Amino acid sequence: MPRSSLASVSTAVLKEELRRRLAALPKLIAQRDELNRQIAELEALGATAEAPAPKKAPSPKKMARKVQRAKNPVTLAEALAKAIKAKESMSIAEATEAVLASG
Repeated sequence: MPRSSLASVSTAVLKEELRRRLAALPKLIAQRDELNRQIAELEALGATAEAPAPKKAPSPKKMARKVQRAKNPVTLAEALAKAIKAKESMSIAEATEAVLASG
């Protein structure tokens, strides 16, 4: 629903809206106070709980571990060339499947 500008709203409608909002104010304040009480309770629980010990960071040697590449007799470029020669036109997915199938 598009908003109308305040210039087009009558003072009676504005007064009624203000009255409605003022009437809802005590309930909203009570809700805020209850939420603040719950937050304080949760913060108190968190302060008494022990924080878990921080995990030890991995050593640089472990982080720099190299992954061994498979020693294939045929390079990827060679496998792709063979697959493309077998079939002139193929999608990337088809080429991937052909290379994987050839080992």
